[in-house]
Amino acid sequence: MALVALMSGGKDSWYAAWLMSRRGFSIACAVVMLPRRDDSWMFHVPRVKEAAEFIRSGGIPVIEVETSGEKEKELEDLERALREAMNRYGVEGVVSGAIASRYQRSRIDRLARKLGLNSYAPLWGVDPKAYMRRLIRDGFRFKIVSVAADGLGKEWVGRVLDREDVERLIELADRYRFHPAGEGGEYETLVVEAPVF
Repeated sequence: MALVALMSGGKDSWYAAWLMSRRGFSIACAVVMLPRRDDSWMFHVPRVKEAAEFIRSGGIPVIEVETSGEKEKELEDLERALREAMNRYGVEGVVSGAIASRYQRSRIDRLARKLGLNSYAPLWGVDPKAYMRRLIRDGFRFKIVSVAADGLGKEWVGRVLDREDVERLIELADRYRFHPAGEGGEYETLVVEAPVF
């Protein structure tokens, strides 16, 4: 089955697409949403314009769509992008990197149903600490491109994480009570190396 991957260039969207390809699905294309606001409810914002370059280096065609970034209205832009993926690449499903955000997952699932697409979220409900360790083990290298949580200072921005950094991040998440995988926007990432490129 051909899928469209919702990709921001961050670790979760890349890993979800990679998992689905390992399960025998074809990633026919990726959709990169480009919010015009810094406070999009649905989409990753920092460094997202660089995402398309990395995605294309993995041999995946990219559909880039600007979005208002306004709550609920941005779903109209996502629908337009998914329709384009269906028309151009014949996709039958959509994959997202949702881990714990019911807001995002419910809207993606609802939109997929409306369009007759299957919706996949292979990271949904994953243990975030085990997931962070697995990312490193599986050969994903990513850097933190923004921080927005107590306990994470500017020294983290630009850092490409290794095993020790992940363990330190998990310790800080426990101490300062933020999501270890950054699911609440505590930090954002950009994948710079992965098994697919």
